[in-house]
Amino acid sequence: MILRSLITFLLTIPPIVAILQSACLAEDKISFVRQVAPILQNHCVACHGSKKAESDYRVDSFQALMQETSEGAAFVSGKRDASHLYQRLVTEDADLRMPPESNPLPTSEIETVERWIEQGLVFDGSSTAAPLAELLPVITHPDPPDRYPASLPISALLLLTKHE
Repeated sequence: MILRSLITFLLTIPPIVAILQSACLAEDKISFVRQVAPILQNHCVACHGSKKAESDYRVDSFQALMQETSEGAAFVSGKRDASHLYQRLVTEDADLRMPPESNPLPTSEIETVERWIEQGLVFDGSSTAAPLAELLPVITHPDPPDRYPASLPISALLLLTKHE
């Protein structure tokens, strides 16, 4: 009886492990729209957008981002070392690193881009030609309360006087 229960228990472990692994992999899937596009919008579009395109390279849409740079392939699916723009994010050379004249991107953001490359540069938006700003998730703010529990302080006062 105990042996039968032990065998039954041991046979249920592999399916449970497989389910847990697939759940973890699903959570680790990088979303271009939710994770990569905000990084590009915050750090890159100001210099590589439709109005100003440094080095004639734009990142203001997925379609533009995937164009080849003057230095080679911007991103190569599954190959971060062959992805020129990824190399510009991680280089130690301050003259080559992007963004220029700024601190390097936070490690978490670089890791997000790296994982996106390793996962095959998947685009999960509506249109590859759409501007990144249109793809970004809409930020919703809570409605203000009907009544505040205390009066709000005056933070500025403007005095107008009549000059004659």
